[in-house]
Amino acid sequence: MLNTRTRVLLIEDNKVDQMAFKRLVKDENLSYDCTIADSVSETKKILDAKKFDIIVADYLLGDGTAFDIFDLVKDVPIIITTEVYNKEIISKAMKVGSSDYLIKDSERYYFKLLPVTIEKAIDYKNIEKTFRESDKRLSSILKTIPDIVYRLNVNGIITFIGDAVRKYGYFPEELIGTDFLELIHPEDRKKAWFRINERRTGDRSTKCLEVRLLKKDHTAVPFQIKSRVIENEPIFLISAEGFYTSDRPKTENFMGTQGIASDITAQKMIEEKLKRVEQEKATILNSITELVEYKDKEMKIIWANKAACESAGLPLKELVGRHCYEIWQHRTKHCVECPVLKTLENGKVQEGEITYPDGTVWFVRGYPVLDISDNVVGMVQIKLNTTEHKCLKEQLLQSEKLSLVGQFMSGIAHELNNPLGIISGYCELMKSFPNIGDEEQKILDKVVQAAEKCSTIVKNLLKFSRKHETEKANININNILYDVVSISKNQFKVNNIIIEKNFSELLLMTVGDSNQLNSVFLNLINNAYDVMYSANKKGKLIIKTYQENNNIVIEFIDDGPGIPEEIQCKIFKPFFTTKKVGKGTGLGLSLCAGIIQEHRGQLYLDKTYNQGAKFVVKIPILESIKEKVIKEKAMELPYKANILVIDDEPEILSLQKNLLESKGCYVDIVDTGKKGFDLVKKNNYDIIICDMKMPGNMDGEGIYEQIKLKDEELAKRIIFATGDISDETKEFFEKNNILYIIKPFKINDFLAIVGQEMKRKVFVKKCEENCS
Repeated sequence: MLNTRTRVLLIEDNKVDQMAFKRLVKDENLSYDCTIADSVSETKKILDAKKFDIIVADYLLGDGTAFDIFDLVKDVPIIITTEVYNKEIISKAMKVGSSDYLIKDSERYYFKLLPVTIEKAIDYKNIEKTFRESDKRLSSILKTIPDIVYRLNVNGIITFIGDAVRKYGYFPEELIGTDFLELIHPEDRKKAWFRINERRTGDRSTKCLEVRLLKKDHTAVPFQIKSRVIENEPIFLISAEGFYTSDRPKTENFMGTQGIASDITAQKMIEEKLKRVEQEKATILNSITELVEYKDKEMKIIWANKAACESAGLPLKELVGRHCYEIWQHRTKHCVECPVLKTLENGKVQEGEITYPDGTVWFVRGYPVLDISDNVVGMVQIKLNTTEHKCLKEQLLQSEKLSLVGQFMSGIAHELNNPLGIISGYCELMKSFPNIGDEEQKILDKVVQAAEKCSTIVKNLLKFSRKHETEKANININNILYDVVSISKNQFKVNNIIIEKNFSELLLMTVGDSNQLNSVFLNLINNAYDVMYSANKKGKLIIKTYQENNNIVIEFIDDGPGIPEEIQCKIFKPFFTTKKVGKGTGLGLSLCAGIIQEHRGQLYLDKTYNQGAKFVVKIPILESIKEKVIKEKAMELPYKANILVIDDEPEILSLQKNLLESKGCYVDIVDTGKKGFDLVKKNNYDIIICDMKMPGNMDGEGIYEQIKLKDEELAKRIIFATGDISDETKEFFEKNNILYIIKPFKINDFLAIVGQEMKRKVFVKKCEENCS
């Protein structure tokens, strides 16, 4: 209580209430000097004559309302009483400056609350007066502060606000007595009501609350960020706490809230911009296919891009805090060969390859993340699945090896085919001698067959070592299989692998590329061999052909361990293999399947077969295509021709000379290209038979070009006999429409080509005579 008596003005037109108030003062021995008025007009007269410490006014009076009293007094607390609770009246009373309000009841118990309410209102007014005096002293200081300093009463009404609010279109004096919520953005008012005007103090006071302020004209505020002007509703960071009439905060002595609002709009806009930049970075990193991981010094993942999450099959939140070797390699410690570990050690970019347990190969590069002192605080790891690239590289290397083998085999074929030609040629020639008996004939037949077998092996080796364009022709599947088996037969036999051929003799011809099918069948046979030999060091492979509807079916059945169920769905995927590096032909099952699909067929694993592995190839039977007419075979030549034979092998020269002279031809032989061309300049020849590869400065192609310059018609009658037919040589023959025969050749085939060329010369000569 105050030390002096409290001067109280009661404005009440109800006589009973007047009497009750007087009785209260007497009974409670209150130190009040009471004055009573019953109307607004009487109140005016009393206020002109006397001053009071507190006014208690009934809301509804005979000549007005309590609101009329507020204009008559200043700095005097007013308590309003009303018989009915009316939210609008009470709200308006608080806005115009009422210190408090009481609701009347019929028993007049509200009078018992009146002394406490009066005391509280007077204390608050005194404190407010003290604050106002302090505000005057602080006003000059607050004007220089860019933040908005404010104070609210217990009802959230602004009792003080600093000059910084002018920046947003307000004048401080016009905001005094205004509800603070009117300045807050509608979407932020709910959290503002519970947080700003609260009773908390100390550690429990409001800190770092973000709300948006409304400008007076409700427009956005422009802010300059670097060179760009943006507009946004101003955002404030609020710090506030309650203040009380005593040092011990209690509900009954709560006086209101005071705080400071700092404009953080520019900061928030920069943060938003940085956030957008980070999002853009994340979007960019998430759009690339490489795996990107950001790690700390302990190698734990801090962030990973979308590709890394998809590769791991886990969301980002389940990757963070874990090590990559746990997730991708299911290990308990770092990979010894991991280049990122070296990045941590030396702070430099490191890279290398790591092979995962599933067989995939990854290229890994680590980039150090440095602080301002160039200390390594983390690293960025980028991983790229290079399995496909590595397989392609190995296939390219294999292809290059095969190309070198092809070149080597081309020379070997030439060297082998010449002696094989001599053997088979002389044997055939000897068979025509009149004094050769039946036994000798059989021996010569066996020698010829052996020579032909050797020649076939050489030809097949050339097929698998050369590059070639896709060439569709009429093919016999059984014949292709015979060729393939002949290559593998010896190796299979030595290693106890039996090949059983069950070929249907009724198989129809179809159209396809024999070289491609050769490769597919060889790959399937070698796969079976590898599996059987690795498992049992022996085995049996059955190759079966038959016709089913309009398809040729080829089955490859081995008695090995079979294909594990868990990888059956993978064996036709590109680059999948269970073989070690360097094994196999380098052609995978996926490429084999692709080749068969190009032939409109199917290649699949029979999953129902459980006694090993059974691969099935189905190729449709297609209508035969027209091919060049096979040259007719003739034992006799049409006339006695002048023939020049050029070859560096004396035995070949002797064989061809004897053979042609036996048919009545006149034959000259030479062992170099230069000698041959010298004879051409001196003599007239009907036909020239020439080897393709010869030592010296003039090989077969050189002879042809020289003769063509001298006699173009004679150049057309050159027949080449060669032990090898490389791609370049074949292209040369086709380009110039030149007849050729491959060594070793049969006598009938040789004579047929010579006879064909002799007939062509006769035909050309007759045409020239008719034209003249």
